[in-house]
Amino acid sequence: MIFLPVCGLAGPADSLLQVLSHSSRDTHRIAVLQALTDQFKKADQDTAFHYGWQAYQLSKELKWVKGEAESLYQLGLLYRDKGENQQSISYLQQSADLFATIPDPAGQSTSLRRIAFLYSGDGDYQLSNQYYQDALAIAMKGNEREIIAKILSGMTGLYRLQGEYDLAVKYGLQAMELQEEMGDQEGLTYTLDRLGVVYKLQENYQKALTFYQRALLLRKTLPDKKISDLAYSSMVIGETYMALDSLSAAKNSHLQALEWYKQDGDQSGVAYATYHLGEVARQAGQIADSKRLLLNARKMFQDLNIPRGEVNTLYSLTALMLEQGDYKEAAKFADPFNLMADWLGSRNHRMNARFFRYQIAKGEKRWSDALELHEEYLIVKDSLWNEENGAEIARLEASYSLRQKDQENLHLRLEKELAETSLAAQRQRSIALIGLLFLILLFVIILIRLVRKEKLHIQVLEHKNREIESQRLALVAAEAGLKAVNINLEEIVGIRTEELHRSNDKLEQYAYLASHDLKQPLRTISGFAQLLEREWQKLGVENARMEEYIQYITGGVKYMNQLIDNILKSSRYGFSDGNKFQEIHMEDIITQVKSNLQRQILSSGAVIQADLPNIPIYAVRVKIEQLVQNLLTNAIKFRRPNEVPQITIQIEDKDEDIQLSISDNGIGIPDESKESIFQMFRQIDRTPDMAGVGLGLTICRKIAEQHGGTIWVESHKSKGSTFFVTLKKEPVAHSNQEAA
Repeated sequence: MIFLPVCGLAGPADSLLQVLSHSSRDTHRIAVLQALTDQFKKADQDTAFHYGWQAYQLSKELKWVKGEAESLYQLGLLYRDKGENQQSISYLQQSADLFATIPDPAGQSTSLRRIAFLYSGDGDYQLSNQYYQDALAIAMKGNEREIIAKILSGMTGLYRLQGEYDLAVKYGLQAMELQEEMGDQEGLTYTLDRLGVVYKLQENYQKALTFYQRALLLRKTLPDKKISDLAYSSMVIGETYMALDSLSAAKNSHLQALEWYKQDGDQSGVAYATYHLGEVARQAGQIADSKRLLLNARKMFQDLNIPRGEVNTLYSLTALMLEQGDYKEAAKFADPFNLMADWLGSRNHRMNARFFRYQIAKGEKRWSDALELHEEYLIVKDSLWNEENGAEIARLEASYSLRQKDQENLHLRLEKELAETSLAAQRQRSIALIGLLFLILLFVIILIRLVRKEKLHIQVLEHKNREIESQRLALVAAEAGLKAVNINLEEIVGIRTEELHRSNDKLEQYAYLASHDLKQPLRTISGFAQLLEREWQKLGVENARMEEYIQYITGGVKYMNQLIDNILKSSRYGFSDGNKFQEIHMEDIITQVKSNLQRQILSSGAVIQADLPNIPIYAVRVKIEQLVQNLLTNAIKFRRPNEVPQITIQIEDKDEDIQLSISDNGIGIPDESKESIFQMFRQIDRTPDMAGVGLGLTICRKIAEQHGGTIWVESHKSKGSTFFVTLKKEPVAHSNQEAA
C-alpha cells in the first residue's frame, strides 16, 4: 500500500463510518473513504467500489491531484481482483501519470510495477519488462529502496516465466539483499518463493526446498502472519519433497497444509491438499488410501467448479488403476478425463488421455482399437511437440532480441553519461581558465602596487597560488573520473556480451530436447516389428527374405537407439549437479576399469601391462573411469585379426600435470584421421564386428578438457596406436562445482 492515511483511520469498518459521519474537512473525508475502500476490498467488492468512486469524485472536485492518483490506484487494484485486467491497467496508468505531475516517485513507480505484473500474467513479457524498467528507474531516482526491492522481486517472476533462469536468480538475489537490509520480512518471503520456483523448474529440488523452508520459517514469525501464506508454503514444500522421493516428509507437509487451509476456510486449498495427499499415497503404493483421497478431491473440485483440479484427479485415478492392471476400472476415469482434457484444451492432458486409452485397449487385447488409439496418441504428441518447441524457439528469439535491445539501451545510457562527464570536465577547465585569467589580472595590479605594499602582495600571491593548485588537482581528479567511467563501460559491455553468449548456449539445448523425443517412435517401430514377427511365425510359412527384412528393421532400431543414447550421453558431459571433485589414485581407476572389462579381456585374450606410480590427483572419479574405459575398450576392439591385443598403460609426472598413455598393437590410425576421430560420429574404416557410433573419443576429449587437460594420438596404420592424456593434479577452476 502506497498510502499513509491519517493516524487512527485504520480499524474496523464501523469505526471508520463513525469518523466519516463526523468529519468536516474534505481531505480528511477522502482519507476515510480510501480507508473504507481498503477495508471492504476482500469482504464486499461492490461496497469497496462505492467508497473508491466517492473518494475519486471528491478529490476531483477539490482538484487534489494526490487524492485523485491514490483513488485511481485503489480502483485499479479492485478491477484487478475482479479479473478485468485491461480496465485495471487503464486506471493504474492514469494513476501513474497523475503521480508524475506532483511529483511522487513512490506512487508513480508502484503504479507502473502493478501494470508490469498484470502484463506478465497476460503473457506480454516484452511490455511487462518495459514497465518494470521504467518503474525501476523512477524508484532508483527517488531512492525508494522498499519499492526497488519489490520491483526486482517482480522481475524475478517475469524472467522465470520467460525461462531466463540466470537473470531470474540475479534479480531475486538483489531483491533479497535489499529486503534483508531493510528488515522487510514479509516482502522477503515472496522473493524466497519466487527463487524456490526458479530452482524447482531447473530440477534443483534441494536448493528450491531451502528457499521454501526459509520462507515458511519467516512467515511463522511475522506479527500479522496470514494462514493462507503458511498453507501455500507447506504445500510447495510437500510438492518438492515428492520430487525428491521423500514421501513421508511430503505427506507431513501436505497434512499441515490441509489443516491450515481448513483453518482459513479456503475450500479450494483443502481440495488441492487432499489431491496431493492422494498422489503421495499412490507413489507409496497405498492403493486404497490413494483412491479414497483422490475420489474425495474430485468431488470437492466438482462442487467448487474447478475443472483444472478435477482433470488432475482424473489423471491420477486413471494412472492408479492402470498401475494395478484394473483396465475396466481405469476406463471409468479415462473417458471423462479424455472429455475434460479436450474441453479445457490442455495439451499435455489431451496427450495423456490418448495414451491411457491406448494402454487400456492393449491391456484388454483389443488390438485393432489399440492400433487406432496409438496412432491418435502419436498425432497429438507430435502436435504438442511442434507447438512446444515452436513456442520455445520463438521465446528464445524474443529473448535474444530483448537482450540486444537492452544492450543497445545500455550503450546509449553509458554514452550519455560519458558525454555528461566530458561536458562537466570541460566546464571545470573553463572555470579554471577564467580563474587563471583573473589571477593574472590581479597579479598585474599587485605589481603596480608592489612598492607600497610589498609584503601584503606576497601573501596575497601565495594565497592565489594555493587556489591555482586546488584548481589543478580538481582537473586531475576529473580526468581520473573520466578514465574510471571508460573502464566501467568496458566491464559492463563484457558482462552483457557474456550474457548474450549464455543465451546462445540455451539454443544448443534444443538439440538435446529433440534427440530425447526421437526414442518414442523407435520404441513404436520395435514393438510393431516384434508383433509382425510373432504373427508371421503363427502363419508357419518359411520365408528367409521376410525374416531377413524383419532383422534389418530390428537391427536398424537397435543401432538408432544406441546412436541416440550416445548423443544424450555426450550432451550431459558438462558440469552440473552430480559427482564432486575428489582425490583419486590412477591405480584404483585402472583396477576398477579392468574389472568392468573382464569379459572383453578374457574373450580377446588381451595382455595389459601397467606402470603406475602413486601420484594422487583431484578429479571426478566417474569421469576418469569413463575416459580410461573408453580408451581400453578401443584398444581391445580395434585389434589386428588373429593377433592377441598387447596393451601398455603408463603414467608420468609432469610438474602440475600427469600424463597418461595407453599403447596397443592394433590396426592403427592413418595420419589424416588423427584429429577427426575426436569429432562426433567420425570413425576410421572398421570391420562389421567393431560396433560403435563414433562418440567414445568425443566424450574422452570433453572429460580431458573439463579436467584442465588435453588428448591426442600417435599412430601408424597397421602398427598400433598410443593415446596420450594430460590431467591437472590440482582442482581446475570449476572444481568447486559438481560434475554430471
